[in-house]
Amino acid sequence: MKKIIAVIILGFCSVLSFAGQTSLKMHDKAAMDQKMDEFKNQYTQRKNALLQSIDPHATSLTVQQKQQMCQSTQIYFNNVYELMDQNRNLLKPEKREFTREQFKAMFLTRAGLSLKQINCNFI
Repeated sequence: MKKIIAVIILGFCSVLSFAGQTSLKMHDKAAMDQKMDEFKNQYTQRKNALLQSIDPHATSLTVQQKQQMCQSTQIYFNNVYELMDQNRNLLKPEKREFTREQFKAMFLTRAGLSLKQINCNFI
């Protein structure tokens, strides 16, 4: 029961967090980097909370834990992409024209193996 409540709260917080970010337009690269760090810290906190919930004697994640990890990673990806998309002028020239699919490919190069291990269909 505690896990179900935690999932509901996590989902609700994520929705509120994303809903409050209608505009992620930054004035300079430092502000964008700070926001990027904020997203990374939120992701790390969610991931650490999930890792702490794992039974130390378990040999694999539960279906629910896999879903939580996938959802958390998807939220992180969406937040980072929206930030980059709204601040293309602050990106390195070679990344200014990245489509969502190109960014996804770059992101999955780093996170792909762990996402495949939990059967996460990343969108």
